[in-house]
Amino acid sequence: MSSVAPPGVRFHHGSAVVPAGAVHTTPLGYDRGSVPIGAPLPLIASAELVHRLSGCGEVVVAFEGKLGDTLLALTGVRAVLDWLRLRSVRTSVRAVGPYAGLIARTGLVTQPPVTTPHGRRAVIGDRAGIEAHGSEAVVSLVLDPAAPPCWSSDGRAHPDLPARHYLALERRLGIRLPGTAPFAPTLATGPNNLVEELRSVGWLGGLTIAAITATSWPERKDYTAQRYIALAEQIAEAQQAQARLLLIGGAAEDGFSVSAEAPRRHVQVLYLDGVPADQLADLFRTAT
Repeated sequence: MSSVAPPGVRFHHGSAVVPAGAVHTTPLGYDRGSVPIGAPLPLIASAELVHRLSGCGEVVVAFEGKLGDTLLALTGVRAVLDWLRLRSVRTSVRAVGPYAGLIARTGLVTQPPVTTPHGRRAVIGDRAGIEAHGSEAVVSLVLDPAAPPCWSSDGRAHPDLPARHYLALERRLGIRLPGTAPFAPTLATGPNNLVEELRSVGWLGGLTIAAITATSWPERKDYTAQRYIALAEQIAEAQQAQARLLLIGGAAEDGFSVSAEAPRRHVQVLYLDGVPADQLADLFRTAT
């Protein structure tokens, strides 16, 4: 929590510099900017973790829980794979679970898989994913969003979860990894039938705003469709334009449904329920 910044909610990109004095932080333990990539850190690595990972021929990425936490935790997977590459350890990487298609878009999964030199397996994921797929693993890494602290180094804080996951594993693995802010892997996009259909009927032209209304904790985190609509109306009025608002809901009873409201003064609203997570990467790319 900030003790210096003025009150209010602010959003910033992961590469934005946040001074260490503005938030409560845990010192990283080394000046990261002065340590060459691949060099040992002035910290004691987790010897057992290093030993077990060094002998793995396969990495399984297994997330079964919340989509948002999954996307933010993928930097932990990236940290392990960066370390394996620096150590010249050849592994195959595959994703399992409901987000396998989305994770494959990050470039973390090997396509096609490399030849696995032996059967020792590492599983990286959330607790549910580890429980489902980690029974035969030689090492399991749980990426818990509540675990890594807000690190600080070189006078800079790293408050976002992607940086916190990545740097926590860098410390445990004991060498300077190549990742830099914002640390998170990017999602590749491609042709998408839903996007093309929406574009053909005029929903993706001009000022387009997309928002996710689905939430795993509606009693605490539900911003509500009406508040998104009110926000879109303010944006459209300020831009002196007609806005198209795409409201992405959770799974529909019939799998996937699309419905439109009657046009408002400044906003046209389209409800999209049950869109698969891997297709959202293509859809959100079209938003303003």
